[in-house]
Amino acid sequence: MKNYARLDHANTRIVMDRTFAKNAEIVGSAEYNQLQEVRKAYPNYTVERREIKKKEGQNRYKGMDYDWMRDYIRRNEEAEYVSLMLDKFETLLVDMEGISKGHVYPRIKSWFLKNYPEVKEIGKLIERRTQIGGENAVVSINDVA
Repeated sequence: MKNYARLDHANTRIVMDRTFAKNAEIVGSAEYNQLQEVRKAYPNYTVERREIKKKEGQNRYKGMDYDWMRDYIRRNEEAEYVSLMLDKFETLLVDMEGISKGHVYPRIKSWFLKNYPEVKEIGKLIERRTQIGGENAVVSINDVA
């Protein structure tokens, strides 16, 4: 997908995607020059960055990365099944190597939540912890297990 700035004539706006906006911050870049041309052509238009609409109430499970899932399996799976479940987890990751990065995590997360449905409640705790601690908050397995 190409980075863009588009004209929204109905609302008199110049709308940029995130990458275009970031590149337009660099004076002399192609995006910067393009934005200046559009601003000259449409001086009364406001310049805005496009925001992606997020679904209300959707569980995002922030902080639940692959390492967190592995730790959860180690700590919460019955002893005789730990290596089996970790092997299945790793096999899933390997099987998805050719798939685009944005499509792998949702599939792994789906598999994980099917096998460990109790994590859906833990996901709410993870979300609260990261909201309190910010984007880079670390949620330890000790906090939820």
